[in-house]
Amino acid sequence: MNTDALRYFVAVAHNKSISKAAQEMYITQSALSRHLFRLEEELGCALFERSRGTAACQLTEAGQQCLRDAEQALEHIDCMLDLAHSFSSGEKGFLTVGFSGYEEGWFLEWMYRVRTRYPNIELRSKRLNWSELGAGILDGSIDISVFPSGYSFPGNDRFQYIELMESKLQILVSNDHPLSTRDWVTVDELKDQTFIGHHREVAPPSFDAFVHLCMHYGFAPKYVSYYDHTKMVFGDVCANRGICVYDSSAPLDEKRLSRVNIHLAPNDPYPRAYLSFVYNKNNDSPCLRNVLQVTRELKKDLFHTP
Repeated sequence: MNTDALRYFVAVAHNKSISKAAQEMYITQSALSRHLFRLEEELGCALFERSRGTAACQLTEAGQQCLRDAEQALEHIDCMLDLAHSFSSGEKGFLTVGFSGYEEGWFLEWMYRVRTRYPNIELRSKRLNWSELGAGILDGSIDISVFPSGYSFPGNDRFQYIELMESKLQILVSNDHPLSTRDWVTVDELKDQTFIGHHREVAPPSFDAFVHLCMHYGFAPKYVSYYDHTKMVFGDVCANRGICVYDSSAPLDEKRLSRVNIHLAPNDPYPRAYLSFVYNKNNDSPCLRNVLQVTRELKKDLFHTP
């Protein structure tokens, strides 16, 4: 059944005139009459009284019942069309957001902006380590994630980054540690330090990059403990059992811990890394398209970068 014919039928019934309904629906009277005739043939009953000498269109008993059903049917169809449009335009749906737990206030601001602009997009969050986040971006289980750029990850050619700010290479030390009063240290000064860190599997590219940097200076970093969770690493550092390599974008308990910059020479083999949002360039989700626009606006407003 043609939905246009139903709309024409309802318009004629409300206006009680074919000419007025035709004008309202931007169609000729003859074309509208043909639609009504075909609708009546399809239904097998007359919808309007056809009496000579009167211009008014009066509904038959069958027409009165059909009008109520037609109005309800069109209301449901319009709701369905609106819903379909909200999905196709990316105003409704869901996205899975990955994060590692390092995120600060700007991440909450990003969540707030997305939910304010697109209240019908459901954000489902997953807290994972860097390796798991990268794998999720590639297999489609994560749509967008906070992630470091600059390192070489498997499948990196399919990653698209929105870089927010450069991550400085630093160490994290207890406030009781002798290095806590320093503004910076050289890589060479770290050769006699003991390190607390994540298992390599948590973030292989950054782990390997730091080890490679130390080997460039003729030593391997002395790791005494490895953990899966950042809180465990920070706990050992607070207890002054060692120091850890630190991402400068992460939050920090300034009362117990201090961060110290690692001075890099121009030719040191360490990548420039950026805290970024990352997504799969092959992800064609309409919701993602809208959220990326919010992300670029946040980058410009908070980090003052284009």
